[in-house]
Amino acid sequence: MLELQKGYADEIVRQAKDFYHKTKSIYDEAGYSQSYQPEEMWKNTRDLVSIIDSDASAVETIRLVHNTYRFSVNPADSIKEKMADWYLGYLMQSGINIFDLDITIQESPISLNSVRRDGRLLTPDFLRTVAIYFEIQKYCNIPKSKFRIAELGAGCGHLARTLKLFIPNSVYVDIDLPEALYFAYIFLRLNFPDAKTCYVTDASQLKDGIQDFDFVFVPTMFADCVLKNKFDLFCNTASLGEMTNPVIRHWMDFVQNRLKVRYFFGLNRFLNMFSAYGQFSQDRLNENECSVLFDPKWRILHWELEPPFARCPYEEPSRVTRNLEIVAERLPDTSSDNKLQSQQIIEDLMDEDWFRYRGKYMSLTMRSNVLANDLTMSGTLFKLWESIRLYPSKANVAMMLIYLHTLTKTDYPFEEWFYYRNLLKRLVKTEPAKGGDAVRYALRLSVWHNPFIVPEWLYYILRNKAKLRTGHIRKILKWKTKYLNL
Repeated sequence: MLELQKGYADEIVRQAKDFYHKTKSIYDEAGYSQSYQPEEMWKNTRDLVSIIDSDASAVETIRLVHNTYRFSVNPADSIKEKMADWYLGYLMQSGINIFDLDITIQESPISLNSVRRDGRLLTPDFLRTVAIYFEIQKYCNIPKSKFRIAELGAGCGHLARTLKLFIPNSVYVDIDLPEALYFAYIFLRLNFPDAKTCYVTDASQLKDGIQDFDFVFVPTMFADCVLKNKFDLFCNTASLGEMTNPVIRHWMDFVQNRLKVRYFFGLNRFLNMFSAYGQFSQDRLNENECSVLFDPKWRILHWELEPPFARCPYEEPSRVTRNLEIVAERLPDTSSDNKLQSQQIIEDLMDEDWFRYRGKYMSLTMRSNVLANDLTMSGTLFKLWESIRLYPSKANVAMMLIYLHTLTKTDYPFEEWFYYRNLLKRLVKTEPAKGGDAVRYALRLSVWHNPFIVPEWLYYILRNKAKLRTGHIRKILKWKTKYLNL
């Protein structure tokens, strides 16, 4: 691949630059970025723009972007060797011997920081996408005919490349920001020089559909142009969690109410904890809905927090968020009684000890510090999540807040704690009946020692046991009335 004719590679870069600048001008004229505000990381793309504006060759462009923190977790030092071997071991334990697969199943020679095993180039990033492919294969029926995939936020195109290697007859639609599409276009064109591609700069380009292309690059502003096509799979990995809540809601509405799709594969942040009082922390309060907005029209095929392939101990715990894997199938109708199903789930959970003994410290018992919570579909966390998805009520949302409290061992709260607390407060206002002890307990839960609800001055006093003055007492009473009363 590195031996591709220089003229071909140079033409790819020229096309990518033309597409990028044309798209950016359309975005600026329409004010798209103001209507769909990106979160902080994507407000500042100077590092990407500097590469786009450089004279770097096609291969140099990809390697430069791999050196940023945005699209790659492939360390340059010797730890990459241990990471690659860990992923190989995980795949082998799952019954997948990558060396029995076609020789094309290996990392691209364009990518940085590869290791070589039995004649194959491998990286942690590539092996992670291989694991994702086998998750998709396990839970989704992949047809022998054209397999249509739409991915929101494909980044540099790593997963797109891997899925194309395993499913050659696929049509891959990459919906992303112009800065990311620039690199995905170059990366995928270099890896598949014979592929038929389309970069959308005008909605009319797809008037005849997507079936004649291998890759379609769609700026987010033109996403509606793919709506008349049916898709077998929609993917989003580590992308929805990099959006503000209004934008997350926009894309979840796009997938659930406008796009014709059968399967959903997602791997996004859930139950990450963060500290108080910085601007980043305040921003996260508006970026915490990527894993909680699934409507009742899905059949959940697989749900797991911290799935096994995401537990590499050498680099990811410090560089990657805790993520929730969701594989779901869109239902043709929702004739079932979602409210009844939701109630049946929580009635069973009410007999579990974390709920019956809420508020009591169980010294010298496993409950005082559970080390191995069930984070799969057979566990309490999923059942609460599922009950809320089917039919949110004061009871199941209060129980979720109480259960999250049992998982919290520090002063740092989970990001979604605030989503569920706000949801409970809305339900209390809209549902006529009072909530009962569990609801009142959940609304007050952790308030006094939660730095995101307690004002900074009061949090300091509580933590340091400082002496209260008369002025402090007046402020506490005023704050208590505002935040604690039902």
